[in-house]
Amino acid sequence: MKRAIITGAGGFIGGALTRHLLDKGVVVYGIDISQKNMQEWLCHENFHPIVASFEEYNTLHEQITDDKIDVFFHFAWQGVFGKAFQNYELQLNNAKYAGLALEEAVKIGAHKFVFAGTM
Repeated sequence: MKRAIITGAGGFIGGALTRHLLDKGVVVYGIDISQKNMQEWLCHENFHPIVASFEEYNTLHEQITDDKIDVFFHFAWQGVFGKAFQNYELQLNNAKYAGLALEEAVKIGAHKFVFAGTM
């Protein structure tokens, strides 16, 4: 793997994967709702931050024009614990945005799509 996209790059799973891939020399397009969440990797030459909310995922193919993406990892998810985890509408929205991320992966031309969620 030489190039990857990771949503939730500033989160627990996405952050660990981002760190691992950058250590292996992989170019990472990290997507998160805040640049602050991705602060650890901003100075890394192989890290390309993209700040985007779920509602902005439909523009990812315009922001990532690299046509050699090996894997699109979708780890951004809201409401993973507590009362938010039990919020039915929030969890349905998570599924909806996972589908949108998949559509963007296809438009970008990613060879593989990997995701994890609470459902």
